[in-house]
Amino acid sequence: VFCGSGKKIQAHHIDGYAENEEIRLDKNNGATLCQSCHYKFHFIYGTVNVNRQQFNEFIKTGENNECK
Repeated sequence: VFCGSGKKIQAHHIDGYAENEEIRLDKNNGATLCQSCHYKFHFIYGTVNVNRQQFNEFIKTGENNECK
């Protein structure tokens, strides 16, 4: 869990779902975010070709801090 709100938790594919069929269901490719942070991530990075580097940047830069 990368977001501390505890409200409306959603599954997030760290390496994009559409582009990475072989790891879609791999638990190591998943993280949970609240609905607000999940929306914010995709607002910033889009929904196509998202990747682990972007996710790490999102967490590291504190873009999800309002949920903690």
